[in-house]
Amino acid sequence: MNRFPLSALVIALMVSSASASAEPSAVTEIFPNLPAALADAETICAVPADRNEYPCLGGNGAAEVYAVFSRIDNYLAAEPGCQGLTFSTKPSSSNHYLLEIEVGSLHENAPLKWWLWQPFGSSPIAGTGRDQPREMVRLICGIVKHQGARRVG
Repeated sequence: MNRFPLSALVIALMVSSASASAEPSAVTEIFPNLPAALADAETICAVPADRNEYPCLGGNGAAEVYAVFSRIDNYLAAEPGCQGLTFSTKPSSSNHYLLEIEVGSLHENAPLKWWLWQPFGSSPIAGTGRDQPREMVRLICGIVKHQGARRVG
């Protein structure tokens, strides 16, 4: 009598129950703080000395902010590791991650300085970095979905 199929079933059940207990957090919504980024661009571009600097160089800092957030949105939609997450400019609840991007670092080819804040009631910062938008998105999705080591304490 071949016992392999029964052994395979036991292993499959163990793997299934282990993955069920390692489910990611129920929070799957990422709110990009677009209003803050737009306000920062307006403030930066109002200073005469900064009008010849990015993001004001094209004459419209808000357009540059929208362009960067649009690229981030595209990368989130295309990145397989982001499946199941929502990137929303209008969060459905207060239980969401907040993505802040430093407007002064906005440039088509420059790495973005970013901070990902955890939902209320959690430790404040989930992640931070200075990365190209595509890499930033990959990191953020991994952090939100808890794909990797978890920080304790």
